[in-house]
Amino acid sequence: MLKKIFVYIVCLLCCGFANIFAENVQEEAAKEMALREMPAIESLGLIRNAELMYKAANDNFATLTELGTPSGEFRRGDCIDPALARGQKDEYVFNVVMQNNTFFVTAVPLDKSTAHSFYVTEKGDLYQSEKTNIGSPSVFDANNSSADFFIKYSGSK
Repeated sequence: MLKKIFVYIVCLLCCGFANIFAENVQEEAAKEMALREMPAIESLGLIRNAELMYKAANDNFATLTELGTPSGEFRRGDCIDPALARGQKDEYVFNVVMQNNTFFVTAVPLDKSTAHSFYVTEKGDLYQSEKTNIGSPSVFDANNSSADFFIKYSGSK
């Protein structure tokens, strides 16, 4: 009887340690994901601001190549760096979608299984995919600023 109780206690302790270890692993994975995602979020802000400046000067929105020089060096008058003008930077693919006299900018990771997708609206509202393995928003409603499978970004947790 005493042996059964001892085995039971050992099993409970092992399960407890396993749960603590699993929680630590999940926490570390979330931190790593946030570190991979922050440069993409910063780039979305840069592109959004460049779009607003471009529209103020030209009365319309621009493609990424119109905002910067995709090849060569950063030139005077460029609003974004060459990598963003090419549409790919920091393991993310960026795209400007113009629709209904507004725009939104998407950022989709090259490896969708390891990071979230994001988009930012003209108003500056930032959204992230609810989970990984989601590409660009398939539906965009400028009136309610939402897309399938996307939630308003609230920062890293």
